[in-house]
Amino acid sequence: MDKNFYIDQWLIQPSINRVTLDGKEWRLEPKIMQVLCILAERPNEVVSRDFLFDTVWKDTVVVDMVLTRAISELRTVFNDSPTAPRVIETIPKGGYRLIAPVRSSNGSSSDKGLSQTTNQYVRNIMVAASAVVVITLAIFFTLSQTWESSSIDYDIKPLTALKGWEFHPDISADGKAVAFVWQRAGENYSVICTKNIGANDHKVISTNASLNFAPSWSPDGNQIAFYSNDKGKVSVNMVPAYGGKERALIQTKAQVAALSWSPDGQQIAFVDFDSINNQHLISLYSISTRSIERLVTPPRSYWGDSYPRYSPDGKQIAFVRTLGEGIQELFVLNLKTRELSPITDIHSSIYGFDWTSNSELIFSSDFDGQIDLWETSTKKNKDMKKIVMGKGKQNPSVVNGQLVVEEWNTDTDIFRLSLNNDTTSPHPLLESTFWDLHPDVSSNGKKIVFTSNQSGNFEIWSANADGKSLKKLTKIERALTANPKWSPKGDMIAFDARPNGLSHIYLIDSAGMDQYQFTKGKFNTLAPNWSSNGDHIYYGSDETGIWEVWKKPINGNKAIQVTRNGGYAAKESKDGKTLFYTKFREAGIWHKNLQTGAETLLIENLAFSDWSNWTVMDQEILYIRRSPEQPGVSLMAYNLDTKETNVIREIRTNLPKADATFAMAPDGSFLLFGHIKGYKGDLIYVSQL
Repeated sequence: MDKNFYIDQWLIQPSINRVTLDGKEWRLEPKIMQVLCILAERPNEVVSRDFLFDTVWKDTVVVDMVLTRAISELRTVFNDSPTAPRVIETIPKGGYRLIAPVRSSNGSSSDKGLSQTTNQYVRNIMVAASAVVVITLAIFFTLSQTWESSSIDYDIKPLTALKGWEFHPDISADGKAVAFVWQRAGENYSVICTKNIGANDHKVISTNASLNFAPSWSPDGNQIAFYSNDKGKVSVNMVPAYGGKERALIQTKAQVAALSWSPDGQQIAFVDFDSINNQHLISLYSISTRSIERLVTPPRSYWGDSYPRYSPDGKQIAFVRTLGEGIQELFVLNLKTRELSPITDIHSSIYGFDWTSNSELIFSSDFDGQIDLWETSTKKNKDMKKIVMGKGKQNPSVVNGQLVVEEWNTDTDIFRLSLNNDTTSPHPLLESTFWDLHPDVSSNGKKIVFTSNQSGNFEIWSANADGKSLKKLTKIERALTANPKWSPKGDMIAFDARPNGLSHIYLIDSAGMDQYQFTKGKFNTLAPNWSSNGDHIYYGSDETGIWEVWKKPINGNKAIQVTRNGGYAAKESKDGKTLFYTKFREAGIWHKNLQTGAETLLIENLAFSDWSNWTVMDQEILYIRRSPEQPGVSLMAYNLDTKETNVIREIRTNLPKADATFAMAPDGSFLLFGHIKGYKGDLIYVSQL
């Protein structure tokens, strides 16, 4: 069997990490593709979780949820159900089994899975082990909130901006310093660092060239304990907080790295592994006697316990219990009575948590659709409140009201491509180490507007068409701000933002002086686009329970529903007679005659992830077409008169999916688009919760 193969009707292309079906395509992270290939090597056989960890994440200490999320991502691609699987079956306490038929790309079926050639290929594409779960920016589709959201203006500041990834923060007990993990880009090891809060420098304190994770300060601030993985040998080590001799404390087989010192400094709670029951569990290590005590044994039907955290008074330990695939909850154990109490009932993934000084819990979870921070009391489902700081925040560390948390971002730049010369190549127009995307060009072609988080928050920025004279226009600060669009006159900009959980449309003048909320209600509105005469704004809304296109006059009159069979991002023709639009998670571009009301599918091969990556010209619709066979995209032109489609240019760069990455100059002279340079994880600091 050659290196490309089929699972049922899906074409799997490991070399470019793509899965395609009927013109739709999905891009997988390399390690997720490796998991899929390993399962395909052994169709109808149970592949254990340990084998997948040992093969895909060899020599790496990672959280248990890494594999769970990989399987969940694959099930999303295959539209598969964990309870009634057609492709991947979960074997409780066993692993996973690929139950869909596997065949080579030349049509031959295989009962034995992939050939030896493909096996070698899978081994060749294994990349250097990394403990970092890269969380790319997701589709900006925000679900309605069912919990209270905070409305506090937090003072958020960048804490680290090193090349590579910084993660697993832990604040010292006096609140003056933070320990963290730094993995340089391209390196197969990571180091433990300390940094005084407010200072610019940092210090590397680990002395081994291993994969090091999960630092934890001793209460007196003199020592730091951490996990170390030296070519598969996992230990809990300790080193003086500001450098010195490193020594091993505990040997463990755990695949999960998490530590917590007791407030008196006498014990360390850590994640251990029960080889008999194949479960992670919480144990206590005594500093004085060097003895290990198993703290609590999870039920055998559960996957195990992880992420222990001592309460500030030392009387309780909170931890994460994994009940099953993608199902985690917070529990609290009373250390005196050994009474165990469930705290959450969210049935979702939890990405770290910590105690506050008043014994509340702050945790990161995606249970409402995206990764956010939440605060809850230790009483089950009481006073749960979202902490609105923007998405992608994980592994919070809290001391005396100070917060340090991981913030994961994609490093994207905005490129410019001249269309007047067929020989020109794209070049960077707006380049930084941050996330710059969502470009739009003013009607006179002299100004651009875009979204960037280079100020520490997602805000709307403007610049000249040459990329100079940058100016931050908005000051939303607490949430994702996205999808800016110039008005036809160039005096206003419409955009969507989520400062209070729900997404709504806002307007701001081109000088960044006058800003106000344009849509309101207990529903979401986003993806604004102006009418051709600038009198009203089209947008997507879930007010009826499904996404439809609505429009609202600038003068503030009542909004009107435009589509009835689904709609999301809409753009009006230059003469104002026709509306072109995409639908939520459906491929294609539709059009509606605004006089007769007829709705028709016009273009079929726009991927649903490119819901905004198209534009309406005088006689053409220009759009992006992605190829499953090669990287990059094709710039396509659909002629509205002849109904013919032609390729204008091939763009061989890594364009983001699920975001507005495409903007055309009104005269068609140049194109702006986003380019993914890489991913990064930084730490941010909040001085007062």
